[in-house]
Amino acid sequence: MKKSIEPNTTNTNNLQELIAIKVYDALSNIQISNEDGYLTRHEVTKLLKISLATLHNWTNKGYLKAYQIGGRVYYKHSEIESSLTELKPFCQK
Repeated sequence: MKKSIEPNTTNTNNLQELIAIKVYDALSNIQISNEDGYLTRHEVTKLLKISLATLHNWTNKGYLKAYQIGGRVYYKHSEIESSLTELKPFCQK
């Protein structure tokens, strides 16, 4: 004869809360660690909201500097931030 186990709602709620906290902490750490590290091509396109073709063109034109190891291409997060230029306000006379 098999015994059935009734789930305890208190333990289930505690487990859900613990999982939610751990997932939030893990996601927070990922965002922090990428600020000073290297980003993949796909991460850069998401960050700048551009296509892979645009990223390729910007790299070829020298707007962004790419780094490669093996077949993987990376970009430094700090260099991406520094490559952004401030727009000057346009004044009409």
